Amino acid sequence: MTANPTGDLNTVISSAVLARIEAEVAAALSGSQFINDMVISALKQEYEVQDRNYNRRKTTFLRETVDAAIKTATKAAVERTVKDSTDEIERLVAQHLKKQIPEIAKQLVGNVVEVADKAHGISVTLNYGGRY
Repeated sequence: MTANPTGDLNTVISSAVLARIEAEVAAALSGSQFINDMVISALKQEYEVQDRNYNRRKTTFLRETVDAAIKTATKAAVERTVKDSTDEIERLVAQHLKKQIPEIAKQLVGNVVEVADKAHGISVTLNYGGRY
């Protein structure tokens, strides 16, 4: 008895064709031009975003990502600069406050005198660091 060679041949041909298609798809996907085109397309694709005020606007992923990265880098740079300059900032604030002490005292005393004449004009609250 002879076996039916047609069935086995179809399986072999189908397997070979599928393998060839898979190889072609894999080659296309791994080709830099294809990936490049897909990445560029994805980065340029517009979508809608909503801000804190519920306003909607169209943007691209690339634009949104760049904006977020710039904001993050700017915030980090400001925080680093302030941290590195803490002593100088404190010195300048203290210097400015010392210059303003006469004016602050005048306003404070003026307000106390002004409200002292009223029936329930002065309220005093004392806070002892951490105690309630």
